[in-house]
Amino acid sequence: MMKEPRDLLRKATLAAAIATVLATTTALTGCFTQSPKPEINTAETSPATADKSETASDSADITITVTPDAETKVETANTSVTNADESATAMDDDTRASAEEDETVAEAAPSDSAEAPSQDNPPEVDTSEVFAKQDAAKEIEDSATAKAATATQTIEQADTNQAETKAQAEGKTVEALTQGETSATTGDDTAAEPKDAEAAVEATSNAITAADDEAETNSLNPEPEQAITDLCDEIGNKLGSVSVEDCLAIELADSGARSRLERSLAVKEYLHNGEEKNGRVLLMGGIHGDEFSSVSIIFKWLKFIEKDQATEFTWQVVPLLNPDGLLRQKSQRQNDAGVDLNRNFPSPDWDADAHHYWQSRTGANPRRFPGPDAASEPETQWFIKTIENFRPDAIVAVHAPHSLVDYDGPQKPPSRLGTLRLHELGIYPGSLGNYAGVYKNIPVVTIELPSAGIMPTRNDINQMWVDLVEWLHREVPKQKLARTEGENNGSDDLPEIDSLH
Repeated sequence: MMKEPRDLLRKATLAAAIATVLATTTALTGCFTQSPKPEINTAETSPATADKSETASDSADITITVTPDAETKVETANTSVTNADESATAMDDDTRASAEEDETVAEAAPSDSAEAPSQDNPPEVDTSEVFAKQDAAKEIEDSATAKAATATQTIEQADTNQAETKAQAEGKTVEALTQGETSATTGDDTAAEPKDAEAAVEATSNAITAADDEAETNSLNPEPEQAITDLCDEIGNKLGSVSVEDCLAIELADSGARSRLERSLAVKEYLHNGEEKNGRVLLMGGIHGDEFSSVSIIFKWLKFIEKDQATEFTWQVVPLLNPDGLLRQKSQRQNDAGVDLNRNFPSPDWDADAHHYWQSRTGANPRRFPGPDAASEPETQWFIKTIENFRPDAIVAVHAPHSLVDYDGPQKPPSRLGTLRLHELGIYPGSLGNYAGVYKNIPVVTIELPSAGIMPTRNDINQMWVDLVEWLHREVPKQKLARTEGENNGSDDLPEIDSLH
């Protein structure tokens, strides 16, 4: 093993220091006397002889008589020895670390690597590189500390600004309220005018009310996609001829309107090649909840519309106007409020005749109750708005089970649609034919299927569609012309054009 460099260096340094002391005291003649002592040649002292010299010095019998000047010099010499010893200790620590590192490298190196330093000649330690690295690390640490302090000051300043802003806002609110209370207390002339505090309170109250209303609306009305998914799920599980997948594949749009029980009033619109060409057609089914086939056939015809671009019409299709009546456990004609939607439209004779007709002609049959007021039901209100906004050139409403075609309004009615023949039934207070056909002068074709619970055959479904499209091509352009002229004249009601019959 390598000898400890610390021991060797300390012994040599101590011997040199003693020699220095002895030389200094000899020069002071008459200041002190000493007994004979061995000479120490520090210039030729090797680590081995230094050890012996230290032993000799330690065992020498020295008697010193010290004068004041000599005492000062001796003290200075002792201080030099102490400093030399501390320096030797520090250098020894670096030497030890370097020596241990060299031993580790030597153990890890192959057998033919460079020869390790001699045990008797420990390597010199170059501390400049170590100190440079320490200085660099210290600079990095100081920089990081400074940046952290800056960040802390920034955060503290932001907190202070936020607190000041909040305090200012609260102070203004308190000041406004105080001024309002003071004006009210003193009863001055300006108290009759709106105060800032009162306006602020009122604005806050209005904002809270609006937020509450919006939250209530959002809780009642689900997201559009979810509303359509829920509706299709119910339809697909209710009707045998329409699956959930069939309903979803149509990609109905949520109109945003809701039934009594908050179901979506869904609609599908088709614009031929992105433009309106031959006119607008509004197709509707399911106004009576117990007429299943009137809903199912709409879904069949929706597929025809998607495939048959030759129709060249703009379509707006409402497959189910009365979802609450159809989708309840036991379907019913009326909506959830017990109102017959086809007697709830605001025809001009509604106020005078609707309830009288219901009581005298139907015996107050609950299935035909016209409602407490005209257009009292959300489903009716939405369909009226749809007519006003879409301004159709023809309305086709599907019912069951009377097996016929009814017609109200201008233009020439279809004589037949498939196996169904024209048989006009007249008008009723509050019916769609009365409101849209007679009052609004829009052609209304009412298709009464043979059965409410059984679908027509495939051939009948196809033939009814072909006949309907042919009639639309023949009559709708006439109505479109009448509508355009009415719009140009600023009229909401569309006049009948007899010359085009």
